[in-house]
Amino acid sequence: MEWVKCSERMPEVRERVIGWNGYSIQTCSYVSNTYAKTAKGREPRFEINTGIWHGVTHWMPLPKEPTE
Repeated sequence: MEWVKCSERMPEVRERVIGWNGYSIQTCSYVSNTYAKTAKGREPRFEINTGIWHGVTHWMPLPKEPTE
C-alpha cells in the first residue's frame, strides 16, 4: 500500500482509512455531516473517536482482513 496525498485525492465519504498528520498515524474516517448548520460544518473531514482530526496530509486504505 502507498500513502496518498490529500492534495491529489481523497477517500470516499464514510471510508475508514489510516491517516497521517505530520505527527502521528491513526485510523480515522473520512466523513461529511450533511445535517450541520453551516457550510463549513458540512465539509468532508477526517474524524477519530475523540472528534475532528485536523491537519491530515496523507492517507492509505486499511489492509484487507485476514482470510484464515
